Amino acid sequence: MRKIKIDKKYMKIALYSFSVLAACILLSRFLDNLDTIFISIGVFFSKIKDILSTFIYGFCIAYFFTPLVNFLEKFIGAYDEKLRNKPRTLRNITIFITYTIFIGCFIWLMVYLIPTIAKSFTVLANAIPNNMASLVEKIPEYLSILDPTTKETVTNTIMKFIVPLQGKLADLPAFVESYLKGGNNMSIFINNTVNVVSSVISFIIGIIISFYMLATKEQLVGGCKKFCLTTLKEQTAENFIQNMQRVNIIFQSFVLGKLLDAVVLGVMCFVGLSILRIPYALVISVVIGITNMIPYVGPLFGTVPSVFIVLLVDPMKALWLLIYILIIQQIDNYLICPRLLGDPTGLTPLQVLFSIAIGAYFGGALGMFISVPVVASIKLFVSEAINKRYREKYPHGTPDVPVDADIPWDESSSDGEIDN
Repeated sequence: MRKIKIDKKYMKIALYSFSVLAACILLSRFLDNLDTIFISIGVFFSKIKDILSTFIYGFCIAYFFTPLVNFLEKFIGAYDEKLRNKPRTLRNITIFITYTIFIGCFIWLMVYLIPTIAKSFTVLANAIPNNMASLVEKIPEYLSILDPTTKETVTNTIMKFIVPLQGKLADLPAFVESYLKGGNNMSIFINNTVNVVSSVISFIIGIIISFYMLATKEQLVGGCKKFCLTTLKEQTAENFIQNMQRVNIIFQSFVLGKLLDAVVLGVMCFVGLSILRIPYALVISVVIGITNMIPYVGPLFGTVPSVFIVLLVDPMKALWLLIYILIIQQIDNYLICPRLLGDPTGLTPLQVLFSIAIGAYFGGALGMFISVPVVASIKLFVSEAINKRYREKYPHGTPDVPVDADIPWDESSSDGEIDN
């Protein structure tokens, strides 16, 4: 029997052809089922997100409670030597006090503040159409000092703006009532209820996780440092750890400072508006406080709608409201903010506005707030990389730019380097 001789050259060609054909078939099948694959990937990551959400809640709670726990430890330890010598007992006591304060504030929000604000929004929504109609009737009276021709021109211009707005505001009471009640559709109501219950359960589990994170935060931080030192080069690891410490300072200083500033400004606003007898004082104060957390543009977002709402009720009180808001914002800008915040981000006004624009596009109002410390943290690493590359390329500086000069866009540094 003759032995079949295989030509290796043609065998290799056949294998290549088969591989290409198989790859084409697999690619075709992949493209045909692309939608299903993406849906499956989305479901997978959704499940991962649900699993990790409790740990994310726990980390965020522990992260923002850490400054208060540290403060209470120093304060109590300074007056009680026995507890100072028992760090674990002192830590448990400070965590208990912190969570007691948090739970008390949460109960106050849920039982008093949020229902009061919801009721005020309902009253406001019902009053706006009538107030708008009353304002339209009074426009000729307000313009009586003008000559007839100018008065007619101004009146027509105002009415072109007000009439369409008046029609839209007529549906506002029904919309607000439906929104606060969760809509008329039972399936939507049930779905919203399930989502709320699920979020509350995740949040409660997150609180429990945050307790253990706070109790063992030194061990967790030490473990992260050890991981960096064992996986990265020594100098790289040290630089990374130092930069992460600065990122931590940026986030805690900015976020906690802005939260405290919002509370102070909101209280000042509520007290002043109550004395001036401005209508909807609580709602306006909450809006002013929350929007003030967004740098530069936030006060504008809060002031314009607040003044407009009061303008519909009483134009003179709207003027007093505008004057008072401008006064407390100046006090906030020049007295309160420098003491609470300083300049933790090191961003220029242009960079802050750029951050806010990006945050608004990707994350709405929350993105506008969080984007500022995020961009400041990115700038920290980019500035260090630029400075390092510049020193390597020009160790003695250049005729135009000495080695210790600022990087052109890095105005936060006085010597061209990131201080460690």
